[in-house]
Amino acid sequence: MLGILVTTGRLLRDHWPALLAWCLVGIVGRYAAIQVAGFVGATSDIGGALLLPLAPLIQLVSYVAMLLVLRDGLRHLGAIAPRSEDRAERFASFVRALRDGIVPFVALYTAYSYLDEDRRSFALRALERRSEVDVVALVGGDGEAIGGAPQHDFVIGTVLISPVSVIIVVLAFALRWALGREKVKSNPWISPFTAYLEALWVVLTLMMLLEAANIFSTWASSRVAWAWFIDVRTWLGAVFAPAIWVWDGVAWLIGQIGQIVLLPLAWLAVVGAIYRIALEADMPDLTEGRFTRVRSHSVVRRVEKSLRSRLEPTAYAVRLMWRAGPALIGGFVLLFAIVRLLDPLLTFALTRMIGPHDFDTFWFAIGNALFLIPALLLQPLLIALLAGTYDATLVKLVPQQPSAPAPAPADVPAGPELTAR
Repeated sequence: MLGILVTTGRLLRDHWPALLAWCLVGIVGRYAAIQVAGFVGATSDIGGALLLPLAPLIQLVSYVAMLLVLRDGLRHLGAIAPRSEDRAERFASFVRALRDGIVPFVALYTAYSYLDEDRRSFALRALERRSEVDVVALVGGDGEAIGGAPQHDFVIGTVLISPVSVIIVVLAFALRWALGREKVKSNPWISPFTAYLEALWVVLTLMMLLEAANIFSTWASSRVAWAWFIDVRTWLGAVFAPAIWVWDGVAWLIGQIGQIVLLPLAWLAVVGAIYRIALEADMPDLTEGRFTRVRSHSVVRRVEKSLRSRLEPTAYAVRLMWRAGPALIGGFVLLFAIVRLLDPLLTFALTRMIGPHDFDTFWFAIGNALFLIPALLLQPLLIALLAGTYDATLVKLVPQQPSAPAPAPADVPAGPELTAR
């Protein structure tokens, strides 16, 4: 853990201006993407759905840029895969890192409710814009107002969970697959478009899966079996109250494990997918078994290769964490928890430093900007911690330098028994 702290401090010392700049780009870019998507979504639900995936994509771009800025300071990573000095090759590595990080990052982004937060912000902005349009139409007297407001033919956000989303996902995935890596290599200018297509189908797919899970949960809660389950729990609490305490404690513990342990490990897997270091050990072949008989079919082979390319970077990262051992990973989890704990502490200290002010003239005007200060301070620290930890997991993969040869023994003068004849 001490080595991780030393590496993290050295990375922050050498690269903090670039980290701060890219962190600001990610925060402002995500906010701008949501605002633009909401503005368009007020009048076109499909347009809003097409623009909303830009929010996590821009955030990922900032993280990838910060991690690549830190790559020059990662000694073990540099020993395994030295970074090219060619600008074209560096841009290509940025594109590859962005491509490999989209699926695990968006999965993490969705699992920890960041995507739900984007959806809520998108819906609020779209409703605000629609209210502005309604007021203009009502005051303008153009005859569209019925019952005090114009009529709209769609509800904001419904296209995100409709058959239209399925069509968009299929088209985006098909177009992304048709472009392929070879075409991106030969035409680098299309790489931003392919990254957008990748983010589009992944984000919309996860949104639909979340909505399907919510629908199933609502349906299950209305079933008779669920009512029986609640009755059994109530009866058990009345008969033996400690059982309910254990029940609630286990549920609380599972939630805390997800936040304290799984979240930092998921972030480390994303970092590993972005850096994409090929391990010397053989990874399990994902194509063995029943799929080997259909390899000759070119379409199946291309789809198989496309799916493997999205899974292998994360699989490599998980394998690295397993090899690093519990001591290193446990220390990283502890440091990650400490960094997250600093967020509410910094917010509390910031409000106490500023002191009481009027809500309308002060907090409403600049409150949101002030509360970005903890994020601007902690996100670079978190990225440096992740990069330093990932570099520490590579210690066993660094090729060992050959030891210096032992000095030749000094000449020993021959004894008389060897020279006399």
